Amino acid sequence: MGNIYYIVTDENSPYCANGLLFDKTKRRSKYEYPWNYDSFFILGDHESIAGCSPAHTDRYKEWGDEKLAEARIASRTKHLQWDQFSMEDLDRFVKAYHGEEYKATGLVENCRPDNGNPYWSVYFKKVTQ
Repeated sequence: MGNIYYIVTDENSPYCANGLLFDKTKRRSKYEYPWNYDSFFILGDHESIAGCSPAHTDRYKEWGDEKLAEARIASRTKHLQWDQFSMEDLDRFVKAYHGEEYKATGLVENCRPDNGNPYWSVYFKKVTQ
C-alpha cells in the first residue's frame, strides 16, 4: 500500500493542535482501529482538495437514490465500492451527478464514530473555462 495521508477538517478535533496535524504515526489507522479510525485519502491529497467542496456519500443517498443510481450507471461505476474508484471513475461520477462543469479532486474515507461504519467524502470543484 502506498502513502496514506490523513486529514482533519475540524480545528476543534482532538487530533488537531493549533491547526496542525499530529504526526501520522500517532493517528488511528483503519487496520489498528477498524471501528474508530481517522480519515485518510484514497485519491488526491491536501493540495488537490484545497478550496474544493465535499459531498459525503451518505448524503448522496439522502438526496435521492434515483439520481445516485443514474449517475453511477452513467459513469460506469455502479459495480464499484467507493474505495475502489480511480480518479477517472470519480471524475466521471462527479460529472454525471453534479454536471459537466465540475471536476473531481479527491476522495477521503471517513469512519462514523457512533457506529464504526465508513463513508466517503467526494471533493470536487467547478472548472473555469
